[in-house]
Amino acid sequence: MKEGRFFITLDLGFSDVRRYPPGSHPGILLLRPRSNSRAMTSEILARVLDNPGLDALRGAVAVADANATRIRRPHSAQT
Repeated sequence: MKEGRFFITLDLGFSDVRRYPPGSHPGILLLRPRSNSRAMTSEILARVLDNPGLDALRGAVAVADANATRIRRPHSAQT
């Protein structure tokens, strides 16, 4: 957290916004591939990096699957 690094994981535990509330960290991206194949995981990550990109997810908790990225932003960033 001190270093301001964005965290990318497959671990469902990091999707708990009560434990990791948006804005309390530099950002968490949870990847949810249909299978744990390297190709599927890479495809989802590439889509997120292209749109919206990690800068747009700063401080948020985001969950990305093969179809969409759901984003929970810090309250001050929500409109």
